Amino acid sequence: MGPGFSPLDEALGLSGSRYSPRLQGWVVRLGADVPFARAAFWLHELCGITLSAATVRRQTEAVGASAVARAEAEVAQLERTALAPPVHPERLVLGADGAMVPLVGGEWAEVKLLSIGEPAAGSGASCASS
Repeated sequence: MGPGFSPLDEALGLSGSRYSPRLQGWVVRLGADVPFARAAFWLHELCGITLSAATVRRQTEAVGASAVARAEAEVAQLERTALAPPVHPERLVLGADGAMVPLVGGEWAEVKLLSIGEPAAGSGASCASS
């Protein structure tokens, strides 16, 4: 039987590793959670797998670097394709009103209404700047 193939390993740049994807996942998860020497200890204690703290560090940092590179590439892509923020108008026109509405049980209550909009050109809706 030949070596296995993992698309995620290839996407993360981890192909060619001598460790199985499962073992590498354990190493990286432990290495990200506890000190590298402690991760090596727990791998040996729980699974009988002997790795040095330096190996745990290298594997963990390699996956971390791949994750950072992918995140930075996604941010760059979003920055290239993101829509420009909307241009805010120089002035807004506000209008407020109230109305009485019937509620369940025959009671009435007042509701407040607020409308916000841009003044139309030539509408005479100008305000003194403060």
